[in-house]
Amino acid sequence: MTTTEQVPDAVPAPTDITITAMEPEEYPLLAEFLYQAIHVPPGTPTPDRSVVELPELRRYIEGFGRFGDACMVAKVETSDRPLIVGAAWARIFPRSATGYGTIDTATPEVSISLFPDWRDQGIGRRLMTALLNRLRIDGRTAASLSVQRTNANALHLYESLGFTTISEHDGELVMCKSLAV
Repeated sequence: MTTTEQVPDAVPAPTDITITAMEPEEYPLLAEFLYQAIHVPPGTPTPDRSVVELPELRRYIEGFGRFGDACMVAKVETSDRPLIVGAAWARIFPRSATGYGTIDTATPEVSISLFPDWRDQGIGRRLMTALLNRLRIDGRTAASLSVQRTNANALHLYESLGFTTISEHDGELVMCKSLAV
């Protein structure tokens, strides 16, 4: 599935976006969102789509729907059918196969991605807020993530949502947010 198949011609206002839980039949879309989540600094070549098959990336979506997984999506209504234009998902990783932002085996690591035409419209904030609320309802007490320091827009979003940096290695930040009420 390509981005052009997902994005309608006319970009509606963010108020026309619905945020809802991802349905199991939509889980295959996570491969595209995982690819779209890769931060490519200016002047850096875009990686081949096969990069999502690398074990260190594939673990973010492989077998999605297991206990502890959660995903919220942003949908826009079109004349044909609703289109998913963004996703925010969470997964708890085992000690044997941690993610880039894993802090322990009880804290879900969150990821977020929107198709390029849908960025910088407040949709990411709505998605992440909905996901964090879902995690809180599910009894989670914190969430973590990883972000490259050079990804200024994402870093600003995470900081504005209350994530704080707990470690940094080679420009890669691991951030955490308490979900306690």
